[in-house]
This record gives sequence, structure tokens and C-alpha cells, in this order.
Amino acid sequence: MKIVHRNGSLTADDLLRHLALTGQSHLFAEAALVGVVLAAARQRGLAVSDDQLQQAADRYRADRGLYAAAETLEFLRRHGLTDEDLERFCEYQVLAAALKDQLAGDPAVEAYFVVHRGLFDRAKVSVIRLATAGQAEEVLMRITEDGEDFGQLARQLSLDPATRPGGGYLGEVSRATFPPPLAARVFNARPGDVLGPFEADGGAQLLRVEGIARAELTGPVRAEIRERIFLEWTRAVGVPDATSGLAIGTLFLGEHEHGQEGQEQRSG
Repeated sequence: MKIVHRNGSLTADDLLRHLALTGQSHLFAEAALVGVVLAAARQRGLAVSDDQLQQAADRYRADRGLYAAAETLEFLRRHGLTDEDLERFCEYQVLAAALKDQLAGDPAVEAYFVVHRGLFDRAKVSVIRLATAGQAEEVLMRITEDGEDFGQLARQLSLDPATRPGGGYLGEVSRATFPPPLAARVFNARPGDVLGPFEADGGAQLLRVEGIARAELTGPVRAEIRERIFLEWTRAVGVPDATSGLAIGTLFLGEHEHGQEGQEQRSG
């Protein structure tokens, strides 16, 4: 099979090889997810009203600055697409959102939070990054045995330009920031505990735990749990590498159109 574009054509194998070599093979799974979502939505009796379809189309056009009908038609023509292609895409987006609402409604989100609450804890940490583990050990002794201040030593010695001016303060981070063994140590530490040294970016680092914020079921946490539930569902139905974003398929409808146009104008 050949894929025809405005500058020529390429085979499906060419496209697959390119995506794999450039680290974009997840797009295979995203494309497969479209059919899976549509089939699941139909099985569950989900449907799209004319109003929903119109609202989705309006959002799509507004996101891309296509405010006039002529602009939309030119956009579709330039990409070799039709009105029907855009309508099908918008229908998919509406059905995907409705499916996510069924799979990850409030009861499911709240149950997930009860079981996995610790995943959403946050830690405030500071860091000192050094060239070698030996240097990190020396700094650790200056803190724990000589009573020197972690923040002052970070300002004097840390190799991390982003955190050094603030005394090493890295900010609030999630468990996913760390490898599991280190995450367990960080989130079981007490405020003021200094951990390490650990290997990091070819050197070594010390961490000071400033505090632990236990998770609450806030709006952002609810949104993250919805994404997790949907992602777990995609894996369960056989799409193991799919992302859970609902705008699957934007590869084919020019999500980054404006940036590409700017590049074309500059190169022309």
C-alpha cells in the first residue's frame, strides 16, 4: 500500500520504519485505539447528537484558527481531507469522551483513589548534585556530623544551576519522579531527613526531604485518575502502548499545522 502526499508518496513500511526509528512507534497504538474506542462505544449504545458534533467541530476549528468556512475548506484540501473526514474525527472525539465518562466516572475515580492514594502523594525536596560519590559522602558528613546547613552547601557546591540559587530547592514532586526504591525512601522520610548519596546524571546527589503532602481528591488528582483508568482499560483490551489522550488521530488532522506553516513561510 502507498501513502500519497502532496510531495510524492511512500509505502506503509517506509512510514512504520521511520516512526520506529524516530521513537514515535506509540502512534501505531494510538491509531489502533481509534477503532477500539469506536467499537466499545457502539457496544455500549453511545451516540452523538447533532449539537455535540457541531460543538466538537467548532472547538476543532477554533483550536486551529479556522474561523471562516473558506479557511476550513482550504485546510482540509491542503491535507487531502474532506468534510466527512472531519465529521468522523469529531464524532470519534465525542464518543471517546463519553466512553471515558462511563469507564472513569466519579464512583470509579473515588474507588481508585481509596486503593491507590499513596500514588498521588507529593514530596517537597531539595538537592545537592556533585561530580562523584566521594564528594557527596564528604558533604553528607559536613551536614550530619558538623551540622552545616544543607541550603548553604547547595549554594556553594551544587552543580545544578537550576536549583543552586535557591539552596537546592527542587520543588514539589510526585512518586513517579523517582525510581521505586528511592521513592519508597523519600515518601517514608521525615521532614529534614537527608538521603543519599545516589547516582544521578553521571555524578551523585543528596536529597533533603522538606515535607510530604498526603494526597487529597482534588480536581487535578481526579483528572489524573481518569487518565489512569482509561489507560488501564486500553491495555486490558489489547492496546498496551497507547496513550490515554482523547485527541487520538490528530496526526491525520494537522494538530501542529500552525507551527508547520510558520516553518514553510520562513523556508520560502
